[in-house]
Amino acid sequence: MVHYLSALYKGVIVPHINTGGDAVAVAGAARYHPEGHRGVGGGRAHDYGVEVSRGESTRWINSQMLVIPMVEDTEAVENLDEILAVPGVDVLHVASGDLGQSMGNPGPGEVRELMRQVIPRIRAAGKMVGVGGNSPADAAGVAEFIKLGAQFVTISAWGLLRLGAEDFRRRVQAEL
Repeated sequence: MVHYLSALYKGVIVPHINTGGDAVAVAGAARYHPEGHRGVGGGRAHDYGVEVSRGESTRWINSQMLVIPMVEDTEAVENLDEILAVPGVDVLHVASGDLGQSMGNPGPGEVRELMRQVIPRIRAAGKMVGVGGNSPADAAGVAEFIKLGAQFVTISAWGLLRLGAEDFRRRVQAEL
């Protein structure tokens, strides 16, 4: 089953988070005290379109913040357990393109195999997992990652639009 995140959530996706220390820094910078050390500048933190008292707004904003480090390097895979242990990390997003580059560009088969190992490890740790670098033409590949536990899938909007337009053109031509 695919779960859709509430439209109220705000988030930050940060590339190349390779260590637990990197993840701690990101989680702390993204949230307000007491969960982090994000700066509270002149009411900006309280102006997110939600009616909450000032005393409770930072707590509410923290509860709506998704911190999403990207696993894009083999170093991150090697340090995955320490990254997974960081409080305040909500989703780990595994990006195939940069991951493949960090592997020396071995080809999509080897990258997918590593992703097949990483996705269940993230889910087993109780974190949400995202996958990136997916081709909109590869529905079977996307479905495989979802079956492995991915809940956050990024796909090129332009690619989806192109596929939809090509399908529409074929159906129109079939009617002519």
